[in-house]
Amino acid sequence: MNLFPVHPTIRAESEQTNCCGHDLLIQKTEKRSIITLSIGKIHIHETVKQCKICKKIYAPEQPSQLAPQYGNFGFDVMVYVGKAVFQRHRTENEIAEELQQQNVLISEREVSYLAKKFICYLAVAQQEKIPEIRELIESNGGSCLHFDGTNDGGGPHLIVAIDEREKLVLGSIKASSESTESVSNLLEQVKCGYGNPLALVHDMSKANLSAAQNVFPGIADYVCHFHFLRDIGKDLFGYEEAQIRSILQGNGIKGHLRTLATKLKGFINADQLQWRLGKKTQSLTPEIFCRMEETTIAYLLIEWILDFTEELSGYGFPFDREKLIFIQRMQKVRKLIHALPHSHGYLQTLQRELDGALENPTLIKHATEMEKKAEHFDQLRKILRIAEPEGSDGLNDDALNCDMTVMKEEVKKFINSKEIQQKCITDLDYSKMVKQIKKYWNKLFTKPITVTTKTGQAVTIQPQRTNNLMERFFREANRDARKRTGGKTLGHVLTTMLADTPLVKNLENKKYEKIILGDCATLAERFAEIEAKQVREKLTQAMQREDKLHPAVKRIIKIPKLPDYLIGISIFPESNQAACC
Repeated sequence: MNLFPVHPTIRAESEQTNCCGHDLLIQKTEKRSIITLSIGKIHIHETVKQCKICKKIYAPEQPSQLAPQYGNFGFDVMVYVGKAVFQRHRTENEIAEELQQQNVLISEREVSYLAKKFICYLAVAQQEKIPEIRELIESNGGSCLHFDGTNDGGGPHLIVAIDEREKLVLGSIKASSESTESVSNLLEQVKCGYGNPLALVHDMSKANLSAAQNVFPGIADYVCHFHFLRDIGKDLFGYEEAQIRSILQGNGIKGHLRTLATKLKGFINADQLQWRLGKKTQSLTPEIFCRMEETTIAYLLIEWILDFTEELSGYGFPFDREKLIFIQRMQKVRKLIHALPHSHGYLQTLQRELDGALENPTLIKHATEMEKKAEHFDQLRKILRIAEPEGSDGLNDDALNCDMTVMKEEVKKFINSKEIQQKCITDLDYSKMVKQIKKYWNKLFTKPITVTTKTGQAVTIQPQRTNNLMERFFREANRDARKRTGGKTLGHVLTTMLADTPLVKNLENKKYEKIILGDCATLAERFAEIEAKQVREKLTQAMQREDKLHPAVKRIIKIPKLPDYLIGISIFPESNQAACC
């Protein structure tokens, strides 16, 4: 908005008049324009003073309350941009258009730059309020720290640590790889600011296990049950799944069925089919399908086979076995067709397609073995009460309210059962499964932790036994990135994203927001209290990407004969002296 019909000019100088017993001298005067949401565009005539004895500079105080030093846009514009980008997931173009409607003319590039500045200001604000945030966590009894990393298919890795109780991001870094050193750096950063947590929860990567031991020795350390089960399943029947996938890709049965379904679809009378079904509220009974044309039956059977994903729960392999379900559906349809007194037409064509695929002895052997192993795997899922076959929560399942003592005894009974022990003798995959369970035994069963808060209240804390908190965090970050960029994954965005960007999620926590604001009414007022030089240094450091080439290097590597020049100069300096000159 614009409060004034003509952009006003404001004269500003420091209220300080003397230093070291002498009047201040005028060092320089300069003009700049500032655009804010609250006032509009204003011109500022700044007078900068200096002490002639100690040479200390005194800049005017008023402009720094509206905009960062050397900045042309107010803090309120910066906060508007930051929230639009990271909370409403708008594109730079959309934000520029929104601001234009409020008489703030800004380019898309400036929007992008302000979004980065917003992150830096927020990071500094959190850094300044670490003691208060730590006090908040300790008032809950302490922190259960979850940490993990992602890179989503290339580029740098984003590694994040989150407090389980308040869902606060306590630290995040970008690194070229999710190594022990990188994870340790993050954990050291968190330890320095927030102290030792009550417990740690993470996946089973070597980097996470080593870093946890290095930085927090003696702290209760647990592995995520979901990741643990996923690794167990992959080791138990991952080989069979790979063989089945290879065979199905080789025979192309899925493509053949799709082609046949497309052909049959042209013969289907959809209106007549809809009439048979009746209203949507009407239950579908076997009588509906009486005296249905054989072509229609064949078509519906094929579509039912191809709809095998309906049985998936959203957990991914090995919890969801889509290839096995596909085979089981084909087997069921084939068995029913073979049971008919006679089949002809397209039912016979479908039968031939299914026979061709399912008469492969190697495929059936692997599918049968996978079924048996999957049964034992599902038994373990039920015992651990995580990603259960009948469950529908997917990665939203935090597996709460479980008696860990009972679970521990049930797992022990499972691995010591006569059936599993016999399998260990004849099948190496079962032996590996049991060894894996025993290896992580002490990290599987979380124990309640009783602590006394500063107020003297005894609090019992049960650490979550999954790291799904992190999985959901990265999933939301990926979804937000796609919204904002029109389809790019988090992996693409990570290249230019600042490491502190995950801190934005903390603004959803009202307690955190109250701590960050302090006595200020808005984020814009809070950012005005932060020293601009500190933010500039942080922004410069954050934008120095490891994979970014120096302009001079970019220019040099464009030379087609660069290897000849470099090797010649290095090996034969005398003979090339004239050429260099």
